[in-house]
Amino acid sequence: MLHYYTIGLMNMKAFPGFHTISRIYQSTTTSVFKCRRLSDNLSVMIKTLNQEFPSNEKLDGFRHEYEIGRQLNFDGIIEMYSLEPLENSLFLVMEDFDAVSLQSLIAQNQMSLDYGLHIAKRLCTILEKIHDKSIIHKDLNPSNILVNPQSDTIKIIDFAFATELSRQNKINPTDKIQGTLSYIAPEQTGRMDRSVDYRSDYYSFGITLYEMITGRLPFVTQDPLRLIHCHIAKLPLSPHNLNLDIPGPVSSIVMKMIAKNPEERYQSIHGIRADLKTCLNQLKTTGNISDFKIGQHDIPHHFLISQKMYARNAEMDQLIAICNRIFSCHSHDQTSPVDSRQSEVVMIKGETGIGKTVFVDNYKDYILKNCPHEQVFFISGKIDQLSRNTPYSALVSAFSELIRHLLKMPESQLKQWRKKLQTALGDNGQLIVNVIPEIEWIIGEQPAIHNLSPTELQNRFEYVFQNFIMTFAAFDNPLIIFMDDLQWIDQASLKLIQLIVTNNDSVLLLIGAYRSSKLSDDHVLFRTIRSIEKQSIPVTTITLQPLSQTHINQFLCDTFNCESDYARVLTDIIVDKTQGNPFFMNELIASIHENKLIQLTQEGWKWDVQSIQELEITDNIALLMRKRLKRLSGSTLLFIQAAACIGIDFSKDMVTHILSDEEVNSDECIVEAMHANIIKECQQTLTDYDACTLTAYRFDDDHLRQTAFELIPENKRLLFHKKIGHYLLQISPGNQRKARIFSIVNHLNASVSLCDTPDEKIQLANLNHEAGLRAKSATAYEAAFSYFLAGVQLLNQNNWNDLYSLTFSLYIEAAEAAYLTGNFEEMLRLSEEVLSNTNQLMDQVKVYEIQLQACKMQDKKLEAIEIGQKVLAMLGVSIPKQSSKISTAIAIIRIYLGISGKRIDTLIDLPEMTDPKQLVITRILTYVGTAYYITSPEILPIIITEQIQLFTKYGNTPASSATYAAYGMLLCGMLNDLDNGYRYGRLAMSLLDRYKTKEYWSKTLFRVGSFILHWKEHIRNTLPLFEEAFKYGIEMGDIEFSVFARYVGGIYSFLAGVELTTINKDINRSLDKTQEFKHLTAQYYKNLLRQLLTNLSSANETPWIFSGEYYQEETTLPSHIESQDRTITAMVHYSKGYINYLFGRFDDALICMENIKPYFKGLVSTFLIPCYYYFDTLIRLARYESLSRNEQKEQMKIISSHHKRISQWAKHAPMNHMHRFHLIQAEIYRVQNEKYLAMNHYDKAIHFAHEHQFLNDEALSNELTAKFYMQQSKKSM
Repeated sequence: MLHYYTIGLMNMKAFPGFHTISRIYQSTTTSVFKCRRLSDNLSVMIKTLNQEFPSNEKLDGFRHEYEIGRQLNFDGIIEMYSLEPLENSLFLVMEDFDAVSLQSLIAQNQMSLDYGLHIAKRLCTILEKIHDKSIIHKDLNPSNILVNPQSDTIKIIDFAFATELSRQNKINPTDKIQGTLSYIAPEQTGRMDRSVDYRSDYYSFGITLYEMITGRLPFVTQDPLRLIHCHIAKLPLSPHNLNLDIPGPVSSIVMKMIAKNPEERYQSIHGIRADLKTCLNQLKTTGNISDFKIGQHDIPHHFLISQKMYARNAEMDQLIAICNRIFSCHSHDQTSPVDSRQSEVVMIKGETGIGKTVFVDNYKDYILKNCPHEQVFFISGKIDQLSRNTPYSALVSAFSELIRHLLKMPESQLKQWRKKLQTALGDNGQLIVNVIPEIEWIIGEQPAIHNLSPTELQNRFEYVFQNFIMTFAAFDNPLIIFMDDLQWIDQASLKLIQLIVTNNDSVLLLIGAYRSSKLSDDHVLFRTIRSIEKQSIPVTTITLQPLSQTHINQFLCDTFNCESDYARVLTDIIVDKTQGNPFFMNELIASIHENKLIQLTQEGWKWDVQSIQELEITDNIALLMRKRLKRLSGSTLLFIQAAACIGIDFSKDMVTHILSDEEVNSDECIVEAMHANIIKECQQTLTDYDACTLTAYRFDDDHLRQTAFELIPENKRLLFHKKIGHYLLQISPGNQRKARIFSIVNHLNASVSLCDTPDEKIQLANLNHEAGLRAKSATAYEAAFSYFLAGVQLLNQNNWNDLYSLTFSLYIEAAEAAYLTGNFEEMLRLSEEVLSNTNQLMDQVKVYEIQLQACKMQDKKLEAIEIGQKVLAMLGVSIPKQSSKISTAIAIIRIYLGISGKRIDTLIDLPEMTDPKQLVITRILTYVGTAYYITSPEILPIIITEQIQLFTKYGNTPASSATYAAYGMLLCGMLNDLDNGYRYGRLAMSLLDRYKTKEYWSKTLFRVGSFILHWKEHIRNTLPLFEEAFKYGIEMGDIEFSVFARYVGGIYSFLAGVELTTINKDINRSLDKTQEFKHLTAQYYKNLLRQLLTNLSSANETPWIFSGEYYQEETTLPSHIESQDRTITAMVHYSKGYINYLFGRFDDALICMENIKPYFKGLVSTFLIPCYYYFDTLIRLARYESLSRNEQKEQMKIISSHHKRISQWAKHAPMNHMHRFHLIQAEIYRVQNEKYLAMNHYDKAIHFAHEHQFLNDEALSNELTAKFYMQQSKKSM
């Protein structure tokens, strides 16, 4: 077989018992030598493998070629003498008849038209004999056709890829392509989702004939992918258009042979030979070939059911339109701007057997033909009803297919993809490797993932998986994902699918198919679809209907190559018996043929109408499948049942092992099952069983597998599962066991009732523990919970004493997985069971940590604080329920004392903390710190005191940066020690790079940006910190601080004078992620900010009322107060006060500002503090002149106090506060009637606001200045 690359010449080989004369042919894998057999001096040809140590697959191919050659013992086939061993290899001994290859004759231009037609006619006879033996060659090309011009002998060689017609089925895209690329039929590429049959040989024969009469191939390219695309989609120039001397009928014969669709080619070798004979006769009698109608004698000699798609044109057009809307697949008119395109979802629904999968397969053919092949990724996964407990199984299958596709690319392209993936995944590649192991073959071994809380791990996994998808789902790389049998899908996979399609940064088309009769309206699939639609992702549902009478008639005409009227009676019968269901139609036609009620005669196909009418057929697929299976011999049925227990794919060795106690010949069973179209061969990597490529088998239909499974008696089914599980365990040492753990445990759990001994139960409990941890690492928490719970159920009360470590771990992991799946009642039951059976402090603490995380997930801050206080007390740390100003001051003094003698910049050099107990205390203090900040900020100094004391005594941890930032916040916000607070902020930033983990980057950056930096630097300098905090929060799974960073970033952008349109764009781009993460508090902040911006930028009669599209103060504000969320409560009152002031509603504005006071601590150290004093002062000055003299004196004291604060802040950060200082001073002079002094300060306020880009304050300063001058003008008048 010739390839596109060559290898170096090898030395002449010596073959025992033969004398080597010369090498006559060489390819990349094989060589052919002319030799003489020493025993009888017979001239022979010897074919051998080039590799010194060929693979088992190559050796099996040699044995296969020899066996096929021995079967085809007739003229026209090279005779096989023997198959001989040669060290680590084999060699084939074949007849030598002094022939040359047809390829060499073509190359020497020794091919006249009549000689070429003569050879082609002779080849028809040989090919007919091959096909009569039910053999397909699959590699017919000029190199495999030998000709002896002197004796006029023609023979076909090289049956390495030949297969029996009954065994051949669809080629998978991931399969190794069998055949020579320049000559293979489109369906042999694996991209067409069509079965390979004898018409595939007609295509290769047609390409060979094309080359014989034109001297060139129809497609000439060195790019394998381009060549495949040409076979699939490109129509070549006809031989006549290439060379006008080539007669039109000959050209038409060739073009019919190489039609893309098998139904449009010749349907019989007899038809080809008849037309070639007509051409030769005309050529001999008249010297030329005149036009005639070709194909008149083309009556199919083989029974093949038409594979065309019928009655789906409208639905296909709808699907194509959606694809064009997203990708503009085959149009150069890019009607949709790139940034306006988005992902879409298409759901294909219909009854069982209606043709959902076939419909999508045909759509895939269209895509591959009309999109540039190298730019489209079309991947598919099928949910297996019997293996639903394996996390993400269908998605893993789909993306494993994609990875294997990349691995087949040239190294230069693979290198580009490696770089893209490594960039997208960063240090988190192991998260994807845990789910799709094959990706490690591209990106290499990945660093371990640092320990994170399960929620943060899941968030990080989702972020990383989105980046993984974005690598492929680009505008110039269409990604189409097909998920079949969605009625069986698991919750984890659905969540991931929703995440994929709702990600605004990637564009893809998701196609799902499901059986409509299997699902209720409340099915999790429909709930997910509704959720996707709510996020403005278009979802289109296409319902496939049964075929009409007209389409069934066309189907019969295509299958039997007959006229419409002739098939009318049979059409009526098929309609009556199948109601137009394509699956039942195919089964009925196959049954009719099997019962010999349809016969091929000289005039074509004839059928026995009366007998067909009497034939019974069920509309129950299970019964239909049972009938097919019951026709098998007892041994073969048993073989198939054992295979059904393994999965949709299986290996012969596996089944043989399961049936080791039975008298079953596996080879005979496979042959019978393949002849009955129960199973088919598939050459591919079976990652569940072996790491190498092996001959595997697959059920022809999942209904067959399911029915075979259901036919197994219960006791035998349990035994099969147990044998499979133990066999997989036996052949899975080290890392292989890790990769197969789900398959091992699923089978053993299915046979759990056969676990008779305590040792067996303990072994299975351990395996469930291992599987649960594996699922947990893939963030498939529902699957993890089921594994952990299965392990728990295998234990007894005594195991708390004799197997404490395993028992505790299974219970604690099950409790954690329960809360992660929202099953909080089960979490409490399991955790209470642990607490009642352990007296070990640190193990009890682990239970409370889980309860703490569960409270955090449910946004139960007060309960989280209560649990946190309890756990810390157990660990010797006392946190008061309430705190006074004195206790807060004492706590801060304790920090000073704790670090006395240490300069701030030396704290970075403290050793790393290693004491396990202190690390737990630090972690719990960090958990509860956020809840305390929101509900009881006066307690926060005590929390921080405890943490810093731990650091100075036991060393720093990765969490130290966030704690030092929190302490800096206290210094700035509570002690007004802005210089030292700023230094602690800088210390926190410097400490980030000291640790490999970025777990605390988001918290640290958020705290420095929110509470510290603005006291000494421009407020706009905080905005990049929020961007970084958002980025690292998403990356590390710290969604809480990530969304807070985006929220505060939006608020600070507004306060810094950034244009409202820019802020709105950022919010719409990024804050929508809070919907995905279901973070309730963040949702409130987002909605409040959006309502504020809407009220400021849109026409609204009452903008000071926050009840609109995003936020409803009448219902939501009371809930903030009830949950003691001081921060957002204060923010609502501030926003209302701000807008009331802008609209001149000064009395209402002051009420809003007064309402902030009970919640003031919720704003501690934020930039809202100086803003509050700024606007509170302006509001009081705006009301000043309407007050009585006594009231004015009282108000001026407050105004002066506020002004003094702003003056102090302006000394530390003049870029933020100098314009505010001057504007307040101008307003004070205004009410004091010091107009010249007022004018001076108004000018300075405008100047500094403009200089430091405070757009809002500059506008306000100009407005107040204008009012002042208008007032002075009126006084003058």
